[in-house]
Formats: sequence, C-alpha cells, structure tokens
Amino acid sequence: MSKKTLSQVLLIASAVVMAAGCATTKRAVTNIAWMDSDKDNHNRLYLSYWEGSCKAFMGCSQGEAHVKLCSRQTDNGMKCEEQKEVDELLSK
Repeated sequence: MSKKTLSQVLLIASAVVMAAGCATTKRAVTNIAWMDSDKDNHNRLYLSYWEGSCKAFMGCSQGEAHVKLCSRQTDNGMKCEEQKEVDELLSK
C-alpha cells in the first residue's frame, strides 16, 4: 500500500470517527417546584429533568424525562427519591 493510499485511508477513518463521535450522557433540569404546605414549611420539592445521549455533530437522542421528590433534611441536605410511576407515565 502506497503512502498516498494509506494517508487517504487514515483521513477517511478519522472523518468517520469524528462524525460518529463518542456519546455522552447529558442531563438538563426542566423544572423545580417546592411543595406549598404549611405543616412542612416548604421542606419538599419536585425536581424534573431530561436525560439523554448526545454525540458531536449528530445531536441528542430523544432521551427520557424523570421526576424526583426531594425532602430537606435537618442538616439542610436533600434526600431524593425517584418517582418511577411518574417516569413511566412520561415515557408513554
């Protein structure tokens, strides 16, 4: 194989790899809503977000919507639980 042919093959292979790229997982917060309840003094919130796979030059997949219910702890940390039933409804 000549050097010219080898260079062309490497150039084409590089272009294919760059076009396909590696997929990375992306997340984007779509909404945050505090619960309005006097008894818990706004200690809970719903967090919704989108999660999908993105490739360079190809854009992102349709992805999936997720919802978590988070509770504020006494140390001001957050404890979040996935809402599987809501996720399933959003996926339909």
